Amino acid sequence: RTGEPISRWVFGGFMEPATTRVWAEMLYDRKFFHEVTSKPPAPVATAGFGRRGPLRRWLPVGGDEFVTMDKKQAYVGEWSPSIRLEAATPHGISQTGISLRAGRAYAGRVVLAGAAGQKVDVTLVWGAKPEDRQTVRLPAITGSYAKYPLKFTSRADTTEGRFEVAATGTGTLRIGAVSLMPADNVSGFHARMVQLLKEQGIGIARWPGGNFVSAYDWRDGIGDADLRPPRRELAWNGMEPNDMGIDDFMTFCKLIGA
Repeated sequence: RTGEPISRWVFGGFMEPATTRVWAEMLYDRKFFHEVTSKPPAPVATAGFGRRGPLRRWLPVGGDEFVTMDKKQAYVGEWSPSIRLEAATPHGISQTGISLRAGRAYAGRVVLAGAAGQKVDVTLVWGAKPEDRQTVRLPAITGSYAKYPLKFTSRADTTEGRFEVAATGTGTLRIGAVSLMPADNVSGFHARMVQLLKEQGIGIARWPGGNFVSAYDWRDGIGDADLRPPRRELAWNGMEPNDMGIDDFMTFCKLIGA
């Protein structure tokens, strides 16, 4: 028996910040929910859900003793890494395991506070040779937190790329937040994912999910993304950066026509 056409609103898409892959951020824990240290991380109970492989983490550049987690002058969340500098030896933080593609442009930013005379380099590395990297020397650092834009282009394919912030000089360098995305991201979303989801014709997008929403506070996901606090994510026993929030989700719905 022929019936009425099925409504397009029946076909929907499910999204949850802990599991989605539409957001284009490439750095894990970009607002430093976890301590920056080379010590092995403590085992985490999985509450029966399990984990999807090891998480990337921030490691000190130049020794653990040069990095402390500052709670008094934190930029966002509980604490921010503070780097004690030496005149000639670079110190800072780095993260590996980043997937890069040859010829692809990447855009990012770093939020820093420091002192006059500090020389800060932000480097994207795609290989073992000295030339397999691009370094951006930042302009003069001030005593108050400020944002510095970054642009890179990878010259090789790799799944073991490295992002590094290191400095020389005197005093301390405080790192509030960092970010790295493909330069062709659309309002923070993967351009290709937006295209594919739009082609699927999704009419309804559900967010912020099921178990996740039981501990979610929408106020954590509004305003300046760099100032949205990272929180412990209780459903998956992980970390939620709150980079994708209410306004971002509404933008996503407009992009895919949901």
